[in-house]
Amino acid sequence: MNALLRERGLADAFEVDSAGTGIVAASAQDATFVLDLGTGEQLARYPGTTMSVSLASDADGRLLLATADGAVTIRDAISGHIDWRIHTADSPESRDLARFGRIGNRLVLATSLCSGSVEIWDRESRNRFQNINIGTHTRVDALSFGADSNGRALLAVAHDGLISIWDPDDGALVHTIRSQHGKIVDLAWHGAKLAFAVGQGFEVWSIDSPHARAKVDDAITHQSAEVTPVGPP
Repeated sequence: MNALLRERGLADAFEVDSAGTGIVAASAQDATFVLDLGTGEQLARYPGTTMSVSLASDADGRLLLATADGAVTIRDAISGHIDWRIHTADSPESRDLARFGRIGNRLVLATSLCSGSVEIWDRESRNRFQNINIGTHTRVDALSFGADSNGRALLAVAHDGLISIWDPDDGALVHTIRSQHGKIVDLAWHGAKLAFAVGQGFEVWSIDSPHARAKVDDAITHQSAEVTPVGPP
């Protein structure tokens, strides 16, 4: 699969379906591809430049694909049927990123605006229920939904070498993590651990309560380290 992606130059955005379907979405400069991760078979191709891709299954079991190119398009990942479009009529600003997540059983979508805010939309009603101000004219570099060890939904937002972690349900800031190694280029959750790519390496942090966190991996070295407790933010 890696060779297939390199051959097609799929490096702009990439996401594997978290539901375990083995389906991946990846974008190149001129198209977004939906591929079978096991066989490498191309299931769909959608022309056009996109800065962000995200996959999620709706209540009916359909796999949805969200892409962002200034506007956000949500479609059936396989058939291509357009389900919903968030465009400039909803806001005069460009939307550069889109990421699916869940609050309990509720499917939601986070989108970033060039002004430095993050919107959170309910997939079923198509209504925006949160508008989180990250910082005036702050560019959001990455978004990722996860949860702490108590199952509380969290949204991590990377910007300016900082990760701010928010409760997407009430819009409250939970805590922050600052990297000492430059721009954060991607985020991913595994359980209550948050990993992010930064500089020449990565860091992994345990987000185990609203008031405590522990650094698990040292940036740059790519080597697992002992958990070092870090005090409240």
